[in-house]
Amino acid sequence: MLMRDRNISNADIWQITALIRAAASVGGISPKIITGRSRSQPGAFMRQLAMAYTYRMTELTLSQIAESFGRLDHGTVSHAITRVRKGGRNDRERELLRRFEDNVGK
Repeated sequence: MLMRDRNISNADIWQITALIRAAASVGGISPKIITGRSRSQPGAFMRQLAMAYTYRMTELTLSQIAESFGRLDHGTVSHAITRVRKGGRNDRERELLRRFEDNVGK
């Protein structure tokens, strides 16, 4: 079991940055959109992918991940994890998820 109650390390910051860049690259968007507030697609889904994979690949809490992405609420990250686990809502999101996983690993 992972302990998810610790400070954000430099390695975590590096991992988050790499995931944001990978999501931006796959989505064909700027990394600023990933950390921004826009709910438009594909930015919102790519942000959700980066958040979900941050949770998967680090030991950070939902609140720490939310803070890292400029969010105030851990519920945003929880929703992102659920949505990614379901595999997206449509063919476009499923294709983006597949390409993202090819880029960063499953």
